[in-house]
Amino acid sequence: MKVDIISAERIIYSDEADAIIVPGIEGYLGILPHHAPLMTAIKGGDITIRKDGVETNFSVSGGFIEVMDNKVTVLADE
Repeated sequence: MKVDIISAERIIYSDEADAIIVPGIEGYLGILPHHAPLMTAIKGGDITIRKDGVETNFSVSGGFIEVMDNKVTVLADE
């Protein structure tokens, strides 16, 4: 699936991924390819992206996530 993490200043990450884990308001959310459509707020914490067995982490202070048509877009506050 395509994953984009975007802040007000720049695109932080834009690539394909096997899974993404984000800090949701009520706990961490795991998103896999072909996930059902979703839009929700996220809280501060670490976003983990898994691609080809390698994990990459990004810290965010909050924002929103949208999952639609096998694409994940994270709008991060910082």
